[in-house]
Amino acid sequence: MLKAMEEAARLDTVISFHEEDKSFIRENGINHGAVSDQLGIYGSPSLAEDSLVARDCMIALETGARIDVQHISSGYSVELVRLAKKLGADVWAEVTLITLRSPRKQCWNTELLRR
Repeated sequence: MLKAMEEAARLDTVISFHEEDKSFIRENGINHGAVSDQLGIYGSPSLAEDSLVARDCMIALETGARIDVQHISSGYSVELVRLAKKLGADVWAEVTLITLRSPRKQCWNTELLRR
């Protein structure tokens, strides 16, 4: 990743990442939490995203690469991007509509998801 970001900085281009460390994911397609537990699916823990966001933000800071973290879904990842920006990294992130849901509210019918 270091070499890729060094080259991106040299070319003055952006690298976009979908941050998921597969070694932390048992079953993909749903974030780990209360709803995934109700469905009996472990899902993707936020650590799978957070660990790579932290790594890539720090590499971007070191190399001067510009990076875009796609469809961020973890509050910790948001804080990591904020910190990297504060330190001087040229990083940003975006979310998709599905990730903009209240963690306290179940926003869908779990019976429908079980089918």
